[in-house]
This record gives sequence, structure tokens and C-alpha cells, in this order.
Amino acid sequence: MTGGRLSDVDSKRLSIVRFPLILLVLYIHSFIAPVNFAGGSVQLQIPFGLTLLCEALSNGIARVAVPLFFLMSGYLFFIGFDGSVAAYGRKLRARVGTLLVPYLLWNVLIASLYIVGQSLPQTAPLFSGSAKILGGGALATLDAVFGFTHFPIAYPFWFIRDLMVLAILALPLHLILTRTSWLLPALLVPCWVASWWFLPLPAIEATTWFTIGAALALRGRSLFAWEERMTLFAPLYLVLLIADIVMRLRYDWWWLHQPAIALGVATALCLPRYVMRARRMSAALLTLSGASFFVFAAQEPLMTLVRKLLYSVLSPTPGVVTAVYMLEPLAIAALLVAVYFTLRRLLPRFTATISGNRGA
Repeated sequence: MTGGRLSDVDSKRLSIVRFPLILLVLYIHSFIAPVNFAGGSVQLQIPFGLTLLCEALSNGIARVAVPLFFLMSGYLFFIGFDGSVAAYGRKLRARVGTLLVPYLLWNVLIASLYIVGQSLPQTAPLFSGSAKILGGGALATLDAVFGFTHFPIAYPFWFIRDLMVLAILALPLHLILTRTSWLLPALLVPCWVASWWFLPLPAIEATTWFTIGAALALRGRSLFAWEERMTLFAPLYLVLLIADIVMRLRYDWWWLHQPAIALGVATALCLPRYVMRARRMSAALLTLSGASFFVFAAQEPLMTLVRKLLYSVLSPTPGVVTAVYMLEPLAIAALLVAVYFTLRRLLPRFTATISGNRGA
């Protein structure tokens, strides 16, 4: 079973959701926590209302973004993939430009910026111990770039790292999925819900959702096949999300968290149908889709650095903390979108390379 091909309508739907999902990723990384400097931490004054908002947005709604990206990646890798060695080779060669090259470029760039920043007396205080890579020798630098034992230095790229590992495993994964149908996804889902896994990488979240996407593609199913059930999914998701937030805040109980995320994924896949009816909005999101990878790649450590600079000059009062939480991701996204389109106009080849040959 090889599935079919991606329809033009589904391709458009996937493009529409990319930038909103990247914006949600920025809100995940904007989650409120003490700001660490070399000389200590700044404790933030967080009102309960902001805690509630943060749990609902950063630790709630935004958490659908990563599973959705892995689901989409698995689907796109396996749509039309026949499991042959020749097709596997073509897929891997394509991923060199879309995954490996930008992964290396961005991590080397960020590692270099960290080394320079930690070497200068004026900027060294901005780096906490966990961010330092100097003093560990060549192995520490390599580990910082490739993330063998922890997140890579450009830590959002753990997603790309795990995606590359899953791409390498695509041939045996194709064999298992074609021989056992839905057995593997059925085994992986409980592991993801329980946050249990025996491999350091790829993560259980990555493995589960990439595999579900692969299984759907191999059976020729559209990711948006259930979009007409929006009126069922959306109310159920809202109820489950609220219950999850209450349980986490009051009892530190997380067993509803993954089920809420799964239902959020189903709900999110229903939304492009409605967005496409609003022509201006869909046109804007299709344009912004091209900038998605660049925003994803450049967001960190920029967001952390900006947050540290803000709290080095501003008192962390409840109003300031709320404003920084709400506005920083939007401001960073707007800035990076402007930078991306400027670079694409001035340096199209360079922009295409660092963006994984997407949108440029």
C-alpha cells in the first residue's frame, strides 16, 4: 500500500496552518519562568490571572503545534512512498537540503554567537551556566551543535534532529505499517499518553505522531478527512482543555493533558476549511507560510535574549510580566517575518538555503 498523492486543496490547507502553528511554538517558548543570568535569577511577579492564561495558551492550546508538525511531516514523507530502496534514497536526498543543511547552518551559527557572547565582558553576564559551551573542549561544542545528550544549542531544532532520525528509519517503518496496519500507532499512543519511552531519541511525541501521519498517508487518507466534525470536536476540546487546566493547577495531575492535545490536533485540522472561506485571511496565511521555517529557526536564542534585556532594565511587576508574555512572541514573529522577506528579496539563494528550500 503506497497511498496516493497530496491534493492541491490539502497542500493549500497544510500551508495555511504552518504559520499559526509556528506562532503557537513561540508562545510555548514564552512560558513564564525565572529569567537566568550569570549572576543569578530574576523572579517574576506573576498574578493568578496570568498563570491561568499561560497554562491555557502556552501549556494548553499551543501544545497542539508540535504533534501537528510531526503528523504533517510523517504524512508528507509517506504520501506516495512505495517503500522501495530507490524511493527511500530519493526521499533522504531531498531531506539533506530541507533538514540537514539548515540544521547544521543554524546550530553552527548559534554556537558561534554563544561563544562570542560568552567571551565578551559586556555580554557574558547574560549567559547562565546551562547556556555556556565554553570550557568543555571540542566534544562539548559538537554536543552543543548535534544534541547527542541534550537539546542542540539552537534548541528548537530538536524537532529537526528527531525528524532526521525518523526519516532514516522510514524504510523499516514502512514495512511495519504495511504488514501490521494500525498496530504500531496503537502501541505508541499509550506510551505517549503515559510519557514513557525507552529511547533517548527520537522522542515518543515525535515517533507517535510521525507514525500516525505515515499510516494515514499509506492508506490514502486525507489529514482533513474529519473536518466536517468541527462542531463535535471543538466543544469537546474546550471542555477537556478546561478540565486539564484545572487538574494541573489544583492537583498537579497531568493525565488529561495528552488526551486534550490529541483532541486539539483533531480540532486544529478542521480549521483550514473555515479559513479558506475568508479569502484575505487565507491569502495572508499562504504568504506567511513561506516565512515559517525562518521564524522557527531564528526565534531562539533571540526571544530569550530580548526577555533578558527587558528584565535587566524593567522591574518584573505583574503588568510588565503580562505585557512581555503577550507581546514578545508577536513582536519577534513580526520582526523575523520582515527580516525573512527582506533577505528573500536581496539574497534569494542564501535565504532558500537557510530556510530548507522552503518558500524562497
